[in-house]
Amino acid sequence: MAVIPDQKVATAVSNADAPWDEFDSQWYADHNYGEIHPDDHAVISRVGRFFATRAIGRKRHAIDVGSGTNLYPALAMLPVAESITLWEYSASNVRWLEHGVRPYGQLWDPFWEALRESAPMYRRFQRPRAVLPAIAKVEKASVFALPEGLWDLGTMFFVAESITGIPTEFELATRNFLTSLRPGAPFAAAFIRNSRGYHVRDLRFPAVAVTEYEVRRVLRPYADELTVEHVAPGQAFRDGWDGMVLALGSRNRRPRP
Repeated sequence: MAVIPDQKVATAVSNADAPWDEFDSQWYADHNYGEIHPDDHAVISRVGRFFATRAIGRKRHAIDVGSGTNLYPALAMLPVAESITLWEYSASNVRWLEHGVRPYGQLWDPFWEALRESAPMYRRFQRPRAVLPAIAKVEKASVFALPEGLWDLGTMFFVAESITGIPTEFELATRNFLTSLRPGAPFAAAFIRNSRGYHVRDLRFPAVAVTEYEVRRVLRPYADELTVEHVAPGQAFRDGWDGMVLALGSRNRRPRP
């Protein structure tokens, strides 16, 4: 997306420096999720099939880290979750979530339909629009303040690489997500590939450019049966990136050296 002259541009580098409470949540939701893009559809389908095979059995306490204005990770966990914590730091995103899940709007119907196409458990699940607000809780907190070992199912989509320009903060945020999960917990994490930062209206937010290599390197010590793949962009609706990196696996019992 081109920068309009004379716009106010944030010069944030670290997570702490970025103007998160000024984040225009509704604009971001409309711009990124106003329609389901092919790469989102591909990611949703993979995640749906993964959870349908790896999160079966008992209902789980789930967490979506850095939910922002994206509800499809929570929807992907809905049939196998007893509770879902939406962990979000930005005050504007928290307000959006508190309104947006009660109940969620028609914008998310194509995303639920993609999940229904991915696995039978979504087709069998009844009344997702009523169930999500009943089991979801919005928690205003930072990814850097996640407690260890509390959840047994987790997602983190477009967060660790998109909240800072400092690689060590990306690594810490990614590790914190994994260590917030109990051993054996299935997880799905997605990252914008080679992001060079992004605009939300007239503000620029930082990012760390990552590929499959960096994602695999950071996740491998904490994950079993890890798969990491590049999901190519279906269309260029945002400048400065070249698709997504999707990681699927389960939290291991102890970190490897």
